[in-house]
Amino acid sequence: MKTFLLVISIWGFTAEEEWVYVGNNVVLDVLMSKEQCDAMAENWVWREKNEYYKLLTSCELAKLPADPKKPKGKMS
Repeated sequence: MKTFLLVISIWGFTAEEEWVYVGNNVVLDVLMSKEQCDAMAENWVWREKNEYYKLLTSCELAKLPADPKKPKGKMS
């Protein structure tokens, strides 16, 4: 089964009247199904008072290691 993570990213409105990614995001560290993630993203509530910034939600596929208990890198 594929698992997803909820990501909230910050976007800013430029002088050229374009929305650009500011470079900050928050990832909810909870693995969930696509349906669960979509429901959470759709129901996410925040109060935006600055017309030059906005928060966007997205559901991203979690990339998990094949064997999470196996150490990463070489051991000397």
